[in-house]
Amino acid sequence: MHRDHDVEQVLELVDIYARGFDVPWSSRRPHKDQPWTVFYLMSDLISQSEPFVSLLRFRTASPEAREALRVMIYNTLPNLLYGRDRLLFYQMQMRAAERGAYE
Repeated sequence: MHRDHDVEQVLELVDIYARGFDVPWSSRRPHKDQPWTVFYLMSDLISQSEPFVSLLRFRTASPEAREALRVMIYNTLPNLLYGRDRLLFYQMQMRAAERGAYE
C-alpha cells in the first residue's frame, strides 16, 4: 500500500475520532471554533461538490423549489453528515471494544 494512502486513512480516522468527542475538526481544511453547520459546509467534500453548488445557481426554479434546495443544502446536509460521523465514531468504539474483548 502506498504511504500517502496510509496517511490519508489515518487522518480520516483522526477526524472521525475528534468529531466523536464533539470537536469539529477536518485535517483537509482546518477551521477553529466553527458551529457544526458551518463546519460541514466549509470542510466536507460532499458539500463542496459541483452538483450542490450548481443547485444554488438554479434560477429557473420556482421560489418554493429554491427554498427547498436551500434548506436541504444548509440545514439537512450538515445534519446528515453529523449523523454519519457520529455513527462512524460509534463503529470505531465498537471495534476497539471487540479488539480488547470488552463488553
